[in-house]
Parts: sequence; C-alpha cells; structure tokens
Amino acid sequence: KNLETRQDIHFSFSKTINTYIPNEYIENERERLKMYQRLMQCETKKDVHYLKEEIEDRYGHLPTEMIVLLDEILKQV
Repeated sequence: KNLETRQDIHFSFSKTINTYIPNEYIENERERLKMYQRLMQCETKKDVHYLKEEIEDRYGHLPTEMIVLLDEILKQV
C-alpha cells in the first residue's frame, strides 16, 4: 500500500527520472509520507524553498533524489 503511494507521487512528476524521498534519508515511513503530503501542498516557489530548508535542518544534506524531486516541484509551482 505505501509503495503505491510513493509510486503515484513519483510518476506524477516524471516517469524517466528518480524523484522520490529515499527510505535511507527519512527512515520513518509515516514521516516520509507526511513529507510527500507537505511537498504536494506547496503552492509557491517560496513554499518549496522554505520546506527544503526545513528538510535539510531536520534530516541533513539532501541526497540527489531529493534535489531532483524539489526541482521538479519548483517547475510545477
């Protein structure tokens, strides 16, 4: 069930690039899913940048997959 949620979000951005939150980055599944929800609620570039800073503060240096995910979200807002 949870993998389906991740894939739905993943494919809503792009089918050719890896855009997801790695399990190793946010290990708690509930927190990871909540972060997907928060990312999907971003309405402006400022929202995305604010959330990016919060994610880095909380979880550390962004892995490549997260950078790509955030870039894709920025293109859509």
